[in-house]
Amino acid sequence: MANEELMRNMSITVGITPVIVSEEITGSQRSVLFITNTSTAGQKITISAGDEAVLGAGIPISVGGFYQDSMDSGYKPTNKRIMAVSNVAGGTIAIHERIINRGY
Repeated sequence: MANEELMRNMSITVGITPVIVSEEITGSQRSVLFITNTSTAGQKITISAGDEAVLGAGIPISVGGFYQDSMDSGYKPTNKRIMAVSNVAGGTIAIHERIINRGY
């Protein structure tokens, strides 16, 4: 079976309770993960790979900022679960994700 690239583009509302941005991937490989803070009221979003998202412990993203993880020269992005939390209710993030389905 040939490799197939699955793509996901969506927006998620992020509040003060951690939410799952992307589930852990097994049997395939994440090739791109791009998360942009699209909040409009100054919310700061913190994301975390593999752990529960906690404000100030992980990767902070200010409004308009982004996080990117992508394949390059032998480097593979994490396949761990990605979570996010906001410092104030009503934050939003845009997600672009690509997964190479290896036909397992």
